[in-house]
Amino acid sequence: MAREHKGKRGHINTRAPLTHHKTYQARADDLGLDLGDYSVLVMARAHGLPVPDYIARRVDTDKLLRHDEQYALALTPDGELAEAIGA
Repeated sequence: MAREHKGKRGHINTRAPLTHHKTYQARADDLGLDLGDYSVLVMARAHGLPVPDYIARRVDTDKLLRHDEQYALALTPDGELAEAIGA
């Protein structure tokens, strides 16, 4: 099966500690995304940018909400990291 055309994109090469990589891969798998698309999803949302259509079409909304409830972090007013739920 041919891969979907994702349009013009830039290249980001990232290396993570193996323990981090395993976590990122597992979370990408949970959402049905490859690791590169998961990285773009997380970065876009972290920076208030729109999630590319080719990713938004593939992510199940319920799975994304569960992902956010489990893993989302937010900054408290004093700049400290806190879990988004109940922060």
